[in-house]
Amino acid sequence: MSRIRADQITNKAASGAVNITHGAEVTGVVTATSFSGDGSSLTGVSGLSNTASVNTSGIITASSFSSSGSVTAASGSFTGNVSVGGTLTYEDVTNQDVIGLSTFRAGIRVLNGGLDVDAGGVNIDAGGVNVVAGISTLGAGASVTGAYKSNITTVSGTTIDCSQGNYFKKTITGATEFGFSNVPTGCVYIMTLEVTCNGSAAITFTGTAVKYPADTAPTLTDGKTQLFTLVTDDGGARWRANTSVDYTN
Repeated sequence: MSRIRADQITNKAASGAVNITHGAEVTGVVTATSFSGDGSSLTGVSGLSNTASVNTSGIITASSFSSSGSVTAASGSFTGNVSVGGTLTYEDVTNQDVIGLSTFRAGIRVLNGGLDVDAGGVNIDAGGVNVVAGISTLGAGASVTGAYKSNITTVSGTTIDCSQGNYFKKTITGATEFGFSNVPTGCVYIMTLEVTCNGSAAITFTGTAVKYPADTAPTLTDGKTQLFTLVTDDGGARWRANTSVDYTN
């Protein structure tokens, strides 16, 4: 066996690297500032350390992985746990199990499946909860420590769309018969109708579903504002009404 001892090896012209056409076997350590190639023929590589970067188009399999810099990948699969000490940014995650606190700076959007809170409840410091559409069901009840607020809906015609809220108002100038649509079912629904009389105090409701105490409709005065509080527990088949009449406009 021959041996070469040298501090530096260059090509014959001393202008570049040596071209080893049939490969080289190294039993010690190879130190390099960079490697070129796709690495498809590398075998028996037990680990990589102290490298500035690793660029591969294949799969990296490791018993552990540590990086003080950034890791960029088009996709990844993990069968165990992944611990992140800093900020984790991601999209299109199927499941997320968080033990500690999650902070969502741009809000939370639930597209399908709803939002289930098993225990502990939901605490909202500021901003409140805005349900754009649908019904929120609170199985264990609800506790409100601040003001309860509801939107005011102006009735455009004579039909009250109950899906729009719980407080409605209307100014009438002639005899008016009100009806109801989209009455919630399977629950108790309570609404208030504020009517400003400006030309007539003849106010009635479609059919015979609205019932007054002692089956006696109130006496109303034109030029005044009337408040009707109506309650139904059967989807609008029957309404029980109470009135506060003749407020000064």
